[in-house]
Amino acid sequence: MTSILLKYPNLKGTFAVDGTTGTGSVAALRNAGKTGAVKLIGYDAYDNQVADLKAGVYSALIAQKPGDEAALALQDLVDTLKKQNVDKIQKTVVLPNVVLTADNLAQNAQYQYPAQ
Repeated sequence: MTSILLKYPNLKGTFAVDGTTGTGSVAALRNAGKTGAVKLIGYDAYDNQVADLKAGVYSALIAQKPGDEAALALQDLVDTLKKQNVDKIQKTVVLPNVVLTADNLAQNAQYQYPAQ
C-alpha cells in the first residue's frame, strides 16, 4: 500500500481483501497521513478493524456471517455422517455479507468477529 500511495498520490479509495491486508493498509494510510482522504473498504470485521472503522480509518467493512457459515457446515457434516439429506447438500453456497459502517455499527454489532 505504501508503494501504491507513492505511485498514485491522488488515490481516492482502496479495498483490503482480508484482515491482514487491512492491517497493512491502515498502517500505510496512517504513515502517509491519508486516513480519511483515501477511502478504505475492508473485508472481515476483527476487533482492530472495527476500532479503525470507529476511528474513521475504514469507510466500511464487509463482514461475513461466521455463525451462519458454521451452522451450515455443521449441519452438512451431521447429514453426511448420518447419510441423510445428502442430496440436499449444496455444492456451492453464497451467504449474504453485511456492510458495516460507523453509522450502522450499533445495529450490526453481532457481525463483528469474536475476539481470538
